[in-house]
Amino acid sequence: MKKIKTLKLIAAGLFLVAALSGCGTFGGLFTATPQVQTYYEPHQVIQQVTNQDGSVVSVTNTTLIPRQVTNGMTYAVSSSTANIISAAQSAGGLLPPPYGTALTGGLTVLSGILGFIANLKSKQLGVAQPLADMVEPMIAGVEQGNDPATKQAIKSNAIGAGVQDDLDKKVQAVTNKMPVKHARAAQAATKKANP
Repeated sequence: MKKIKTLKLIAAGLFLVAALSGCGTFGGLFTATPQVQTYYEPHQVIQQVTNQDGSVVSVTNTTLIPRQVTNGMTYAVSSSTANIISAAQSAGGLLPPPYGTALTGGLTVLSGILGFIANLKSKQLGVAQPLADMVEPMIAGVEQGNDPATKQAIKSNAIGAGVQDDLDKKVQAVTNKMPVKHARAAQAATKKANP
């Protein structure tokens, strides 16, 4: 009888550890795998070439630079969590029928719930990621358009939303990727607008 109580306590402890280890950020219960996609961004370099007759001609060389973009994350139940549940289910087979069956059934339900949560987390990111993917092209368009009134309106709204520092970092990252001609014009406009 004492052995059965000890096994029940161990099983309950394993169940509790598996359930509580993921509270808050679900740390430890799930693994996230990024979905990376490669695309090629054209980069133009304009060179001045002097011909033998002394005339100067502009030559544009275009190269394709590979860029990798993360298009979201796929979540799955971590292998350590699956191993804990599997070990507890095996231990459940050692318990007498009413307790072993209840423990095995409970762990099966927990496994199903964790799988459902992982699927739900993946779908939520699948909805938010297309919006996040639009940010860089919009910033590049605003920087290339170089309209001070538009930039000031965006800055005012970003300050009001409390995201100005994050926006500045993102703008800096996008302008660093832009061709030199557009990046210099955008930086000059930014310095002019923010003396």
